[in-house]
Amino acid sequence: MSQNVKDDNISTKYRNLGKFCGLSHQSVQLLLSSSGTRLETSQAGLAVKILYQGSNRNLVNEVNFLRWISFIESEIRHYNTGSTSFCNSLKYLENHLGSTDFLSGGSVKAEDIFLATYLEERGIERRKYPQVSSWIERSLSGYTSPQSNQRKSKDNSSGGKKSKSGSEAKKMKPLKILCLHGYRQSGPTFRAKLGSFRKFAGKFADLTFITAPNKISDEEYGWWFSSKQCSFDAHQESDCEDGFEDSLRLISETFEKEGPFHGILSFSQGASLGASLCALQEQGKLPYSFHFSIIVAGFVSRNVRHKEIFRLLQQTSQGQVKTPSLHVFGSTDKVIEREMSEDLLQYFSDPERSEHEGGHFLPASGQTKQDLTAFLQKMQLLHQ
Repeated sequence: MSQNVKDDNISTKYRNLGKFCGLSHQSVQLLLSSSGTRLETSQAGLAVKILYQGSNRNLVNEVNFLRWISFIESEIRHYNTGSTSFCNSLKYLENHLGSTDFLSGGSVKAEDIFLATYLEERGIERRKYPQVSSWIERSLSGYTSPQSNQRKSKDNSSGGKKSKSGSEAKKMKPLKILCLHGYRQSGPTFRAKLGSFRKFAGKFADLTFITAPNKISDEEYGWWFSSKQCSFDAHQESDCEDGFEDSLRLISETFEKEGPFHGILSFSQGASLGASLCALQEQGKLPYSFHFSIIVAGFVSRNVRHKEIFRLLQQTSQGQVKTPSLHVFGSTDKVIEREMSEDLLQYFSDPERSEHEGGHFLPASGQTKQDLTAFLQKMQLLHQ
């Protein structure tokens, strides 16, 4: 058993989570005993590892679980019981649980089991938080109720200050993401447009912005042209792809000089290119590799050669892109209509999607922000 994994942890929050996910105590012990990386020695990483081995996984449950794991990591774990920050987080939970029986709706989920057990370990004063107390009782019915004395003793001895010792204080290694702009944009203009996104994404990733090699006018560039007049129309059926090979070469050189990159974030025409890169990688036709893709306002290019890339993809053993992907698009987008982005999904295995009510842009608030945050956190946890 790894020294970073204590047996009392296994017997409480991890064992309860494993039970909910359909894993035996022995299976949980085997999973945790293989720990040794920063991913696996963090509480979030261990919990995600157990969840992903479970038999009742689905996309919605994963996203919700990661959202609440993020809450534990950012709002609870580093604060000692009784501190102002810890109590403020419990007040938030108290208010949230005043309108719902469980964290993510009307039935108990993995996040309820894990967080309720975790709070029991911490030894909260239940009488101060009746909604939280009732939720803990509902969530842990039939599960092990942990002893909190040891945790309380540690908290009291540290005087209510933040605890940032040992492996729990290690920062997660940031992801490296290559960003591909849209048509008539550039690396700097795309970076400027994503100012709000960069503020929260910067917690998880370092972003590298490059400019397409095909100039249209000052500060306007494209990844390829669909006509010999050096113009581009996403709706145009065409055998012209002028500049496409130059773009592939630029991306390959960027991976060689500035990579490796964990993932690619792409927008509009860049997202069509990004989707093609995913398909080419699946066919083993790229000299580099990446582990995930965020595709914003994406579509299948109507260029003859580009459509052939996806036809050949369907002839592979899997028939779809296995690389994890998040697809973001707007229901009122007039540049790349929602139907075009939805059509792209068929070429991806288990794609995550986030549809917003806006147009041709990447939102940095609301549900889309939550979806992006959960996806980035999941990728960060998986690629330490």
